[in-house]
Amino acid sequence: MSDHGILCIRLASVANRCFWLSSAEVTVHILTGGDCLQSHNNVRLFTKQLQWMMHQCKRQLNHEALQTETTPQERSIQAVTVRARTTVDDDGEENDADDDLEILDVHASGTSTNISDDFAHRGDKLRTMPFYIYRMYVRRILRPGRARATDPTIFPFTAHYALSSNYVQEVILHNINIPTIDGFQCPT
Repeated sequence: MSDHGILCIRLASVANRCFWLSSAEVTVHILTGGDCLQSHNNVRLFTKQLQWMMHQCKRQLNHEALQTETTPQERSIQAVTVRARTTVDDDGEENDADDDLEILDVHASGTSTNISDDFAHRGDKLRTMPFYIYRMYVRRILRPGRARATDPTIFPFTAHYALSSNYVQEVILHNINIPTIDGFQCPT
């Protein structure tokens, strides 16, 4: 094969690997660091707690023996809050060593407040919303001031819920979360 034939094959091979990007595509890539604009957020939806609650309800309705509570010595801890502070040297700089860490307070809690608990205490106005849809559109936020409290997208939790005094639910329609179900196991 002649040199011109090899050159033509190389040019054709290079041309097959090239592609055209419009200025809009290049701008999106430069501004976002990706090839596309993301229209939603992906979040994980854990279902183990919900499955356990459903099994407990089924056992109670069938008058089966419920699982007994664990003794206080064997009680599970769901969350630990630690308040700590680092000590400061004489020259005003913070120390990074573990020896210079002062523990101010430690609090262990046997109950947690997660998205499943929020759903269980969502209140009458959101009662018809299924868990999957609730996870897509509802966020827990700090209780707003009086001016925003009348906003039609703000809903209180039920009064007996542990977080009802400080938090409310906000329904957001413009920036949804798409749940990915994790932990679901089909019974045999």
